[in-house]
Amino acid sequence: MAHNLPPQLGEALSRASMFFVFIFIWSFALFAGITMVWLLAWAVRRGEFQNLRDASRMIFDDGEPIGEVTDRFPESIKASGEGR
Repeated sequence: MAHNLPPQLGEALSRASMFFVFIFIWSFALFAGITMVWLLAWAVRRGEFQNLRDASRMIFDDGEPIGEVTDRFPESIKASGEGR
């Protein structure tokens, strides 16, 4: 079923729909930007960026000490003979 709209009306509808698409995109970008700035301020207020060095070492323990490679790809395990 074909719509027989006059060319001017079809062009006006196309412009109007593009306008709403642009409004949606820009409003989403503005919302996302404001949210990111708010989250950054929240993290600074909570002290999340203080003492980053200790926080970066917190994931290591005796089973995975700092500076020692414990993860390997399966091919390198087979080649080194550790998988036996």
